Amino acid sequence: MSSVIGVVIIARHGDREGYYQSPTSYAASDTTITPLGSVQTYRSGQGARARYLGNGTERIAGLQQSGIDLNQVDFKADAAEGQVILDSTYSFAQGMFPADLEQGTMMLGNGTSVTSPLGGYVYVPIESVESDEDISLEGWTSCKTFTKWTSSVYASEPFKTVAAANADFLTSLKPFVGERNVSLENMYNVFDYMNVNYIHDATFRASVTEQQMEQARALANYHEQAVFSSPQKDGIGNIAGQTMIPGILEAMEKIISPTEPFLLQYYGTAYKPFISLMNITEVGIDGFVNYAAVAAFEVRNSSGTLTVSFNLRNTSEAAPDGSDYQAYPMFGSSTPEMPYYTFVENIGAYGVNSLGEWCNKCETTDARGCDVINALNDTLNDFVSPARTTGRHRVSPLVAGVIGALVGIVAALVVMFLGGAALKKTYRRKVVDASPRRRSEEAESAYEMESADRKTKHAEI
Repeated sequence: MSSVIGVVIIARHGDREGYYQSPTSYAASDTTITPLGSVQTYRSGQGARARYLGNGTERIAGLQQSGIDLNQVDFKADAAEGQVILDSTYSFAQGMFPADLEQGTMMLGNGTSVTSPLGGYVYVPIESVESDEDISLEGWTSCKTFTKWTSSVYASEPFKTVAAANADFLTSLKPFVGERNVSLENMYNVFDYMNVNYIHDATFRASVTEQQMEQARALANYHEQAVFSSPQKDGIGNIAGQTMIPGILEAMEKIISPTEPFLLQYYGTAYKPFISLMNITEVGIDGFVNYAAVAAFEVRNSSGTLTVSFNLRNTSEAAPDGSDYQAYPMFGSSTPEMPYYTFVENIGAYGVNSLGEWCNKCETTDARGCDVINALNDTLNDFVSPARTTGRHRVSPLVAGVIGALVGIVAALVVMFLGGAALKKTYRRKVVDASPRRRSEEAESAYEMESADRKTKHAEI
């Protein structure tokens, strides 16, 4: 039987107030988490604690149960849409690493006993990932190729066919959504408005049928699946998952390293990366996941062999014992677990590994740091492009100095722009090696060779 030695968790935020997002660019307005959303994500964290820190078969050996060891875990949350994702992550973290009265109490030298606030509240550091500083959790934002893609989806014959078949139903929704556009192109916003009011407004809930809600959700699912997945895994429709892949693989590398204490990576996101990642990994799940849903890439030790499994809990109400995670085979495999190096090779081929790669893929030149990269490229091209020079030209020391200074200034600006934000954070995302299979095989070899060290880190409990 295999044992979990570490996990990468991707979690959707909990219930929130209404918001709007552009049907083409997916630029979104801000929103706020609700008390229900906080409860959902807190219980989701409790379920994860029961699964990975409890006494069951999925317990991660060595993961500190009392308090938190910051060398073992890392939490990141998308800062978009107001603070709904960040606040959801705080709630999840408190469910997984709850207040610890024993750890939060101490005796002073004068004999006074002091307890930290809120019964030993455990402060879990969470990195807020800003979309203008980091592409990893919002690959679609300001991506011009993605905007073109959404327009092409809406112009496609399959989309038009679905729109025509549901025209009468869409028209029937007008009394429920006010002045909102009820076209299929705007279906996510239509459903979201209905869903938010169905959850929170008793009058609205009484006026709409369950069948209407189910059909609206089905159309919204069709819409989002069409937009955030591509038939080709490297297609732009999968960009929401492609930019997350390097971080997932880097976390796994740290998990399997005999010299690293790292065991758990958490990413708080919207629903969009789920769709793309599930499409890339071929797990056979379409549409957007529910509030507070969790996907877990578990790194396992199966009789000395490293494996990876994909597990999904697609409910807003988490089971207290963490038993509601369901495993799904990936990449056409017949079993839920697949060899680690095979997983890395399969998924690593589709990762967007750098800002420069993202800028090229998205045809973006004026946002998210692409303008700085283009300025550097233009400066270097001015001095080295063969098309701009003929024959041999002697460059005087003065001119050479000016050239060097200009290049140095631009390079410094790039470092300041792209690295400055990272300096304020505890984590820097590194570029994933272009040869994932070679790298993962070396890691697995190290895993086997350092078995003594592994026993200390991942001993069976």
